[in-house]
Amino acid sequence: MQVVKLVSHISFLLLMLRFQPALAQAPAGLAKPNCSDHCGNISIPYPFGIGKYCYMAESYDVECDETSKPPRALLRSIKMELVNITLERGAVVKGPVISVDSSGRQEGVPVSLEGTPFTLFYNYFIAVGCNTRASLWTKNGSTEHTGCDSICSNGSSISNIRLENGACSGKDCCQDMYWPPSLQVFNSTFELIEGKQGSDGRKLAFLADMNWFDSKMKSPQEINKLPSTVPMLLTWILNNNSLTYNEDTMDCNFWQINSTFDVMTPGCSCSKGYEGNPYLQCRG
Repeated sequence: MQVVKLVSHISFLLLMLRFQPALAQAPAGLAKPNCSDHCGNISIPYPFGIGKYCYMAESYDVECDETSKPPRALLRSIKMELVNITLERGAVVKGPVISVDSSGRQEGVPVSLEGTPFTLFYNYFIAVGCNTRASLWTKNGSTEHTGCDSICSNGSSISNIRLENGACSGKDCCQDMYWPPSLQVFNSTFELIEGKQGSDGRKLAFLADMNWFDSKMKSPQEINKLPSTVPMLLTWILNNNSLTYNEDTMDCNFWQINSTFDVMTPGCSCSKGYEGNPYLQCRG
């Protein structure tokens, strides 16, 4: 009799389970299966990856230097150190500050992303100096993408930089952000505008992540104390053949480049109600 009751009880439980709603699946991983999704405290989402078969293409290959404390993540293709990666915004790297001192000695290595899918679109071009014009050029100096004039104000030192609502006003500091979306080279030159140069003769130029600059650069002293690198944002371009786009689960920004529609990311995310990595799978 006890056996019959036990069998009946188990049958009832099995019947109830058939009508229970399915448990939600775990969120889709940010990295490919069996691949590391972090280097230290830096998230490494696909299309980036650590190790062979873990990234979409060679350009997204990340080297994790665990001998460093904390571990450092490096993009092998451009030999630049990663600060963070988000699929919604892009990859932030340590970009160079190009500087020229009063003797004319230049420090800071120009950046070239040619041969990779990365671009420099979402950055400010910032120049610092007194009566100085700074220009952003292609690698070989044949095309000027943008430039700005930084004139002297109330004195002759760049300590007089004035920030107005997070922007350089053009007095000892200027900025611009208008260049082709596909810009891949950062190289800067300086020339003297009419008038006397500042007594220190120091000039700086750099590309800065807009969010970082707007939130961190609030005073002249902060710009004067910049290290040799600043956060610089990289976006990337994927053509339609590189990404399986599902309109039901994904939201992507589309840009027209060279008369063909490409997907310029970041800008791809899982649609509302879905989660995961849009380059792998969005789950409801």
